[in-house]
Amino acid sequence: AGGHKMLTIQEVVEKSSNIGVSKLVHRFFGQNANTSQRYVDYLESMHLTKSLKFEIKGSASPIVKKVKDWSPTTLPWMSIGYETQMSPLQILTLYSGVANKGVLLRPILVKRVQNSNEIIIENKVDILNPKMCRDSTLEKLQACLEGVVQRGTAKGTAVSYTHLTLPTTPYV
Repeated sequence: AGGHKMLTIQEVVEKSSNIGVSKLVHRFFGQNANTSQRYVDYLESMHLTKSLKFEIKGSASPIVKKVKDWSPTTLPWMSIGYETQMSPLQILTLYSGVANKGVLLRPILVKRVQNSNEIIIENKVDILNPKMCRDSTLEKLQACLEGVVQRGTAKGTAVSYTHLTLPTTPYV
């Protein structure tokens, strides 16, 4: 009762299996300090270990332990969201990169402010990482995330955008 059979990686993501995620991360990154550092290097490449330098003052900076400060449980705990501190904006930036064909962009609120034809402020789009992972990895990740809403923990929450109707009058 309550246990799972052996799960595929897809099923681990769909069922949000903490045990499955921890086992996978330990298998690929838990052998020694060098492989554990590779895990942190991946987090760094996805800008999950440093400030996004967001345009609002006071935006949070992440906290990720240095490998030298890890305990034997740090890696499995980090893999499921413990022993780190990341803001929702950082997680959203990561998911946006997955949706944006692997291009990781710095989030901005306002692209441009102009008065008639005069541009008053223009914020350029900064590419944080032009390719966060291989195309084959990205396709598998997208399939896993789609599976979450088709068969997994978010089943029934999928929205069909072809059936959405937008209001004809603007919100006031």
